Formats: sequence, structure tokens, C-alpha cells
Amino acid sequence: MCMPKPIEELAVVDGAPKNGKSWMVLDWCVRVAKGEPVWNLPVKQGSTLYLCLEDPLRRVQDRLLQLTDEVPPNVFFATVAEKLGQGLCEQIQEFVREHDDTVLVAIDTFQIVRSGGQDISYASDYEEVRELKKLADELQLSILLIHHLRKQGASDSPNSDGSDARDATSSGAGFVVPCVPGTAETPVFSRENARPA
Repeated sequence: MCMPKPIEELAVVDGAPKNGKSWMVLDWCVRVAKGEPVWNLPVKQGSTLYLCLEDPLRRVQDRLLQLTDEVPPNVFFATVAEKLGQGLCEQIQEFVREHDDTVLVAIDTFQIVRSGGQDISYASDYEEVRELKKLADELQLSILLIHHLRKQGASDSPNSDGSDARDATSSGAGFVVPCVPGTAETPVFSRENARPA
């Protein structure tokens, strides 16, 4: 799967908090809505929905102004959403009914929309990710989950196993955004090869 060209897929972008995941995904949403290449790869142009659940709308607007001079009319944002099993899938379905050219839905962050039950096992992670993968297939679009790696010491190696959600995407793709102190660039590692993508 090539993430920049959404096509019935579920992917996870994960990394340590505050290392640029949200900025990167916001940029992807804008580029896909405009039909601009991502990582020099062609995209399927269409409406995008970015559920920016950790940030107020004003912060998202400020970031948008730093990323682009022209915000396309087919990139949409929401700062609140229901949880899985409590209306999230229905909200996304309703959005797609109203915007039938939707190709990408980004959820920032996965933790906020999780059902919140006592079960935090791998099986629970897998079931929630599977529900979103089923939705992506049904709606014929891509769903991108942003997920924080658990804190596991000083290193955020792309091989560190800190996210069950990434591992649970057996039918999708995973990307790790490692923290690189002292650099402005954010390399991205795919889960398949643990090399910069």
C-alpha cells in the first residue's frame, strides 16, 4: 500500500508525542484535497476529513496558515467526535454521505476514540482497529490513525515495540515517526523495513 494514494486502507502513523505527526498528517490532508503529490507520489484527489481531537480549531487554523496559502474547500476538520462503538463510525458514514468524493479520514489520535473499556489487551486493540478497517473497506477510502508510542526510555527506535495499534494493523500499513533531536526533518519509517520511507 502507498499511503499517499488513499484506496480502501487503514494505516497507523505513530511516534513519540510532540514530534510532528499531526503536522505531517495535516499536510497530507491538504495535499490530497488539492491533488498534489505526497513524497513525490501521485494521490487520488478528493475530500479529506481530519479529526484533530487533541487541538482546538484555532491551533489547526494557525498550522494551516503555516503550511499553505490556499486552503482547499474540500479539506474538512472536526475537533470532537464520538468513540468507537458509541457513534464514531456512524459520524464518518454521515460525513461521507454528504461528501461522496471523500478519500481520506485522519483520526488524531486513536486513543481518544477508543471505546474506553477496561480491556486493554492486544485482542481489544485488534478488534478496534479491525472495526475501522472494515469501515474503510465499506466506504472505499483510507483511514489514517495517529497514535502515540508508549514511553519506553530515551530511544524511540523504529523497531521498538511500543504500540499494539500499529501491530494490530495486520491488513494495513504502519509508519513510525521517530524523534530526531536537533534536526528540523522528520524521517518516517515504515513498519515493513524500518528504514526511512
